[in-house]
Amino acid sequence: MQQIMLVFLGAGALVLVTLAGIFGLGLYLGWFRIGSRKSAANDEFTFTMDEDRIEELDKRAHSAKQDLENQAKDECVVPDENMGVQEVVPVKPLQK
Repeated sequence: MQQIMLVFLGAGALVLVTLAGIFGLGLYLGWFRIGSRKSAANDEFTFTMDEDRIEELDKRAHSAKQDLENQAKDECVVPDENMGVQEVVPVKPLQK
């Protein structure tokens, strides 16, 4: 029972660390912004997402993916009926 709880605790910690890392990276790269304002009556905290920036990065990622797919297709040899063995070269046995 304790092992199962430790597994769930470890998985939860891993999820939290991953989400915190993504959030920190998003703040660093400018995907998200956090701001605050104080007034006499209350304090305001704002969280904004730069949707244009995220969309631009998404388009760049899709373009890079497409470029890699095209490069892989160009380097890949697809066999066809004309690629059979053209000539059989006899191999001499090794002499001792």
